[in-house]
Amino acid sequence: MLMKTSKITEILSIKTREGKNGKLYYHSLKLENGETISLGKKKENAFTVGQEISYTETVDDKGKKKRSEEKKSYGVGGISNKQIAAIGAAILTAGGKSDFKTSADTILNWLEA
Repeated sequence: MLMKTSKITEILSIKTREGKNGKLYYHSLKLENGETISLGKKKENAFTVGQEISYTETVDDKGKKKRSEEKKSYGVGGISNKQIAAIGAAILTAGGKSDFKTSADTILNWLEA
């Protein structure tokens, strides 16, 4: 299994297929790294030119390459949204529960993102 990341340079075609869970749209995409791949999505306009995608490439028993888009992972127990973290840091500082330097760093990280 090989993980790759590249930007979409062109959407070559979109084919619709009816599946057991409804319609699927298979997007044929030309990527900045020179590859042309096909990914299935439930939305017809799921991809845009210039969008960066991460995908996994595997090879089946017959030697055929299969690619699937990497799903975004959500961490357990941590705040992933920087804006919420910045607001939380400000509240903790105002309540005297956190020192100003730590909160300022958190807020600065959010502003720079």
